Amino acid sequence: MHRFLLALLFIIPFLSFSQNDTVVEKIKTRHCNYGGLDYRVSSINGLYAGYNYLYKELFSFRFESGICMRKAENLPEDYVGGLGKGDPQELLLSFVGMGGVILDLTGNGKFRINFQIGGGALSFRKYKDWKKIESSSAFGKVFNNNYSYNQDNFWKACFVVAPRIEIAFLPYLGIAITPVAVFNGYKNYYGVQIGIMGGKLRRK
Repeated sequence: MHRFLLALLFIIPFLSFSQNDTVVEKIKTRHCNYGGLDYRVSSINGLYAGYNYLYKELFSFRFESGICMRKAENLPEDYVGGLGKGDPQELLLSFVGMGGVILDLTGNGKFRINFQIGGGALSFRKYKDWKKIESSSAFGKVFNNNYSYNQDNFWKACFVVAPRIEIAFLPYLGIAITPVAVFNGYKNYYGVQIGIMGGKLRRK
């Protein structure tokens, strides 16, 4: 599952470039579609890939997936991993669909605010039931963890608010800055995404 999502993160931003001239001619001039790759800075950082469609540069639709990892939040202070094992990593997978409206600040699509809200699902991997392990052998102290634990995997529905500030300095290339709020039944997240966009961003 993790390998599939990592592959998806690198494939989605380039989907927009796969169109040939014949397909583009069939699309109305003011319809745009493009991909993007963002880095989110929040309490749990990660990579997010999205595919966007703008209808007449007035309404927007976006599908986004993301993967975030960090050291276990409740890791005991005296935890020592076995040789080469490292610390247990919490994992957050995100699958979100959003819709919104466009506020074009320049009249030509170069600088706009893409107000979006939506929902989706979050997959969590957390750790619990930490128990200290006392090892009497030198081998055990070097190669084994000094704590045992259990994984807790679960899903939560989420509601997302993400007003994207999009700067399309070229018709096919731009950047986006996005304040993000993610509300769910487990823990709310707030952060900022900074990323690059590629595809048909605006009319020439």
